[in-house]
Amino acid sequence: MSSQKVAAEMQRSELNGEMTSNERLAHRIRLFEGMVFLGCLTVSLLNVAHYLEGLHFLVAFQLPLLLINIANLLLLRYHQKLELAINVMLGTVFLVLIGTAMIGGIANTGVLWLPIFPILAFLLVGKGGGVYWVISYNIAVLSLFIGELTGFDVTPYSVDFVVNAMVSTLVMSLIVYIYENQRQRLVDDLEVERIRAEEANRAKSQFLANMSHEIRTPMNGIIGLTNIMMRDDLSSESRRHAELIQVASEGLMGLIDDILDISKIEAHRIDISYQAVELPKLIEELVGLLKPEADAKGIKLESQLADGIPEWVMFDPLRLRQILLNIVGNSIKFTHKGEVSITVEKSNLRDNPEREVIGGWGGTQLHFTVRDSGIGIPAEKIDSVFEQFSQADNTLSREYGGSGLGLAISRELAEMMGGRLSVESGVGEGSIFHLYLPMIEADRVINKTIDISQLPEQFDLNVLVAEDDHINQFVITRFLHDLGCTVECVNNGEKAVEAANSGKYDLVLMDLHMPLMDGRQATKRIRAAEKSSQRLPIIALTANVISGEREACLEAGMDDFIVKPLQPERLREALAPCQKNDVKLL
Repeated sequence: MSSQKVAAEMQRSELNGEMTSNERLAHRIRLFEGMVFLGCLTVSLLNVAHYLEGLHFLVAFQLPLLLINIANLLLLRYHQKLELAINVMLGTVFLVLIGTAMIGGIANTGVLWLPIFPILAFLLVGKGGGVYWVISYNIAVLSLFIGELTGFDVTPYSVDFVVNAMVSTLVMSLIVYIYENQRQRLVDDLEVERIRAEEANRAKSQFLANMSHEIRTPMNGIIGLTNIMMRDDLSSESRRHAELIQVASEGLMGLIDDILDISKIEAHRIDISYQAVELPKLIEELVGLLKPEADAKGIKLESQLADGIPEWVMFDPLRLRQILLNIVGNSIKFTHKGEVSITVEKSNLRDNPEREVIGGWGGTQLHFTVRDSGIGIPAEKIDSVFEQFSQADNTLSREYGGSGLGLAISRELAEMMGGRLSVESGVGEGSIFHLYLPMIEADRVINKTIDISQLPEQFDLNVLVAEDDHINQFVITRFLHDLGCTVECVNNGEKAVEAANSGKYDLVLMDLHMPLMDGRQATKRIRAAEKSSQRLPIIALTANVISGEREACLEAGMDDFIVKPLQPERLREALAPCQKNDVKLL
């Protein structure tokens, strides 16, 4: 594999944000500094021996070179020019070895050191730079041999001894060159394969993300139509069927979201967004959400916050809620009787010695404990519960369902937030999940959550819906009609721009993926044509929940962002500011 090909592959990897050149440089500098330090120590000890032998001239020759290497280390520390430092060091070693051979070293065996240089040169600068250094070095050794043959007393050794030194140096140079050439080819091949594997992984993650988007679009229609059916006057049997469709759809959406989360984690596209969180309220909402499921199984679900727990802390509320929902939901699923309890208390780093807290937040942590009286996990299977698509027992997936992704995602998210997730369990003994997260107290903030009950039930709005999927058009139109809106639909971005510029609409619901022109492009066209005093509210409506999508929509000029499957409550929340002619900017 050519070096040019490796360089091209590495450059492409760098563009994708996978290379950490600064970290690699720092690591190489540390290795080089250690090598030079050991070399300087060795030369210092040799100089002591040379001094005791009376080779004062050799000591005087090597001491300045030793000082040059010390100065070289200091220069490297401040200027980070590693290649220059390596070449300076190789030059001084070159002179030390040749000088030792000319003057005589310990027990007059200085020429025995000569074959060392080729190893050092190829090791430090690779095949390319090593060849130039080794050729120059062999010329110098050959010059010593020629000097001895022509009668010049350039060394204190016999001609035969110098011949052996010259031959051994040439042979060592050839051996090391062949080895370095093969090693470099292997390294190049491995590097290219590594880069290709990473690109394949990114392609897989992008494929999963795209497929998740494509699946969410028809799921919006299924869930929306189910909601519409359940509003009608159905027979008990038909209502039961609709409820089963709704449960199945929500289960499928949960699986899609898990796959999407895994793909985003693998592609390094999950962002942790910290904000002030009212911890007691978050735990209360979590228990309220899962209590019906626990009650249906006859399980007691309770929570307790220890004394001294701050009311407001800095967390990513979405990710914290996601982790706790996975853990507590998992405990309820595998518990048939008894209880599931959630406790929150303070913990110090010494209580969690297996992992340091990152981010400079010190050793104070919040320790979330979820304890259940369920079926438990065999000791030899505990680690596998945190692996992707894995469960402690394959029969559990058939009996209890699930993708085997929830706990894997939870551990990844916990570690991304500087914490750790672990479990203690035994068969028939229940399980205890431990979640440690760094604790930062936050100032109390005003809760800006919108109370759905305070929103209007009806809206006097003329709405333009830009959506290319006919089923989604029907669902959105029905939702809007139920809210009192007048609706007109278009099926591509160009028609959306033309209709929006007519001035007869109060609001645009804009799908992002449409033929001819996508939603963001259409929004930019609309914004470019309108007057600043007549800003038309535009709300993105999309099945794409990839990180950065919301920000891209706002940057394009949209005012809000709704994720499919469409929820009537979220739609009411988005419509409310438009009713007041007050566009809500997120």
